[in-house]
Amino acid sequence: MRTAMFALASCALLAGPAAAQPQGNAYGQDPRVCLVTFESAAAATTGADTGVIKAQYLPLSIAMKLEAKNDATSNIFTYGATGFSGTGVDFHIAAPSDPALGITAGMTTQQVCSILAAYGESRD
Repeated sequence: MRTAMFALASCALLAGPAAAQPQGNAYGQDPRVCLVTFESAAAATTGADTGVIKAQYLPLSIAMKLEAKNDATSNIFTYGATGFSGTGVDFHIAAPSDPALGITAGMTTQQVCSILAAYGESRD
């Protein structure tokens, strides 16, 4: 009986914190957003596609930290019917559309952000 209890106690120790699953960082749990940097504060205020210098598809918490460094020329966007629209998002556009850039209503945040990133790079 003592041997069985010792064996159970040993198993319990092995199954404790050392064998627990590692905790991931919170960034993996964040909704993804598009951080858009504009050429000026006036361009950022309009929220239009014109004046985009850079677009990055990032976890919300990282985007918020980067936006805070220069809030006047940066905004956080989400796009599409499933885009996150909670705290931290400046603009949620449920049905994005800019035919000149190839943006259509059914696109996701990641798809629109990729197009805006390419547009910003082409302006360099």
